[in-house]
Amino acid sequence: MAFNASAIGMGLAVYPLLGGSLASIGWRYVFALPLVAVPIGIWVWKMLRLPEQQRYSDFDFKVYLKSIWSSIRRVKVIRLLFIVVALFVLLFGAYFTYIPTLAASLGASEITIGILLASMAVSFAFTSSQLGLFARFVSEMTIIGRVTL
Repeated sequence: MAFNASAIGMGLAVYPLLGGSLASIGWRYVFALPLVAVPIGIWVWKMLRLPEQQRYSDFDFKVYLKSIWSSIRRVKVIRLLFIVVALFVLLFGAYFTYIPTLAASLGASEITIGILLASMAVSFAFTSSQLGLFARFVSEMTIIGRVTL
């Protein structure tokens, strides 16, 4: 999970920097940035192999759904879901919308705004990359339990 969060954080760091650089050339060029996903997707499709999945002949979907529902109904899980949704709203609502608008109104260049947005993502990626080190001293259940308090 730490590797996944680090990769997401690095993507969030690189994307605003590229977007800011392209926006300094012209605002229309930013919309070409998602085209980078096409060669990366083709590379992933060709180069990476998924491990073989186990087949469960006795898998009962109703039992699976009941297990999920019993977990979701717990208060700590509801708190954790609320925290995740609140972080998502803050990240995409406030940080990625308000901060660039405010910085632009204060006269910041597109590249400066990109660096500003990337700084949050770099700190996110660095913190995520250190989760394994942190988990050596504190169990994962303790970390999750502290978040849901």
